[in-house]
Amino acid sequence: MITRGGLLRHPRFPRTDLVRYADAPHREARALVVLDPGAPAALIDRLRRDEHPGVRAWMADDPRLGVPRVIELLDDEELAAAAARNPNLPVGVMERGRRRAVGTTVPASPRRGAARRRHGGSVGSVRRRA
Repeated sequence: MITRGGLLRHPRFPRTDLVRYADAPHREARALVVLDPGAPAALIDRLRRDEHPGVRAWMADDPRLGVPRVIELLDDEELAAAAARNPNLPVGVMERGRRRAVGTTVPASPRRGAARRRHGGSVGSVRRRA
């Protein structure tokens, strides 16, 4: 069965000239703009304020968004998760978010044994990908 997700992940799916859908009446068409490598940052920024949350979410993790916009999106409950995936999110902002989430001021690079004792478990159980 052919699915929409399958088509979008297909290596031969056309990714150029999708900017023509920026003003389409259908939200799914507007969301495709982010797949176009030629879409200008200003257009991605405009669509991050789209009326539909799905379109905004597709734009939120796009690397064409500038740092101030990405940080701004972290305050939006609907878009915070997508913005947190944005590669432009500064490490300092990630660290502050992590400290707020755990309610502590854990150093950025804790010693492995100290972190394990502090959290009462195996912090190192999650393997890093090479």
